[in-house]
Amino acid sequence: MVNVVVVCVLIYRVLHEALLWYAERQQDGVGGVFSRQMAPMLEKVAMLFIIGGALIVVLRHFNYDILSLVTALGIGSLAIGMAAKDTLAHVISGFTLMIDRPFRIGDRIQLSGGQVGDVQDIGLRSTKIKTLDNQLLIIPNSDLCNTMLTNQAFPDNRIKGRINVGVSYGSDVAQVKKLLVEIALAVADTDSPGKNAFLEELIVRRELAFNYVWYNRRYDEYDALPKWAINTLNVHAKDKREYVYTLEQFENARTHDPAWNAAQMEMVLTGKMHNYMRMYWGKKILEWTRTPRQAFEWALYLNNKYQLDGRDPNSFAGVAWCFGKHDRPWGERPVFGKVRYMNYEGLKRKFRPEDYIQKYLPGGDL
Repeated sequence: MVNVVVVCVLIYRVLHEALLWYAERQQDGVGGVFSRQMAPMLEKVAMLFIIGGALIVVLRHFNYDILSLVTALGIGSLAIGMAAKDTLAHVISGFTLMIDRPFRIGDRIQLSGGQVGDVQDIGLRSTKIKTLDNQLLIIPNSDLCNTMLTNQAFPDNRIKGRINVGVSYGSDVAQVKKLLVEIALAVADTDSPGKNAFLEELIVRRELAFNYVWYNRRYDEYDALPKWAINTLNVHAKDKREYVYTLEQFENARTHDPAWNAAQMEMVLTGKMHNYMRMYWGKKILEWTRTPRQAFEWALYLNNKYQLDGRDPNSFAGVAWCFGKHDRPWGERPVFGKVRYMNYEGLKRKFRPEDYIQKYLPGGDL
């Protein structure tokens, strides 16, 4: 008995160390007998055979009829197999996934249902996928084997994305395509320090805006803001404001702040606004309005009335950002609570507001 246990332990330890050694040397994407992802599964299967062999040796030592036992186990395993056919299908599919390797641990895949996530683990029965919103999907292996999915990590790890571009009716489509290709190639080849910021706004911020509107039916309402933002703004809703303006005063650019007035006039005259000024513009409406809910409604009204991209997902997300959407809590202060604060000194660190004011508000006092 003791000898059998010692031999089994030795065999298991040798096998365990051999698998670890092989897994450390094996690199994904390089040919080998098996991938390193299969090492844990092979170790479990080998352990079952070792235990089974040890059990047979022990039973023979005590003169048990092994043939009768094997026959009984065969009949029993048949019944178990019929009862657990789904589980066995998942296990066999797990082996198939590891041998065929349509994806590996760490790959980003898109399921047929549209969910996108990173593969965390490929087990005997199921595969675990961590989605982009930090949720864990546990999918039976047989379902993955019998469905179509997209591996976004192949042929390489470069980010791929599709961007829908809208143009006015009557536009020359061929000219639009040519222009877009030229812009894309120019951005890819440039060493400009603004390259990353441009791509971040073109891809990341745009996708955030479209997802915000697509998945949130109340995207144009104050209550669509994050709970932390609503709570902190409500706590400070009755804080004393140094300045309080009416909607008419905002619309006619009649505030004490020349920078804000210039931003409002740029929007009214051109249908657009400098990106940084647009954030400052929204923050100050929050600061100079009696309640945060009223500030949100007025900011959205002015934006949709005068901006060329009014009622566009980017506009809805941009206004909501001024009130805490797609942002985090900051240090607490009056009126804003934990929502990010902006002031005139911050403008001077980004660009020259004096020139901006003179351009859109000639004669405006600084």
